[in-house]
Amino acid sequence: MIEALGILSGCLTTLSWVPQLLRTWRRGHADDISGPYLLSFGTGVAGWIAYGVLKQDIAVIFANALTLALLVGLLWMKYGRMIAPGDHSAVGPPAS
Repeated sequence: MIEALGILSGCLTTLSWVPQLLRTWRRGHADDISGPYLLSFGTGVAGWIAYGVLKQDIAVIFANALTLALLVGLLWMKYGRMIAPGDHSAVGPPAS
């Protein structure tokens, strides 16, 4: 029962990132998301994954691994070359 509560709670908090990811994808950039925030949050998520591995807590590992995957998507949209969905004419990192 406790494990199920952990998995459900982890899924709900992790899935809360999906609307932000979709909004950022539609806009084609993540200029309004703070880079230092993403870095500190990502570091914390990595710490939770390490904690979950050490405690052998699958709920903590799963939820935070999924969160990290979504966060990587946001980082790519922020620092990678963003193009409009369906437009594949621009490839590579942004010009300096």
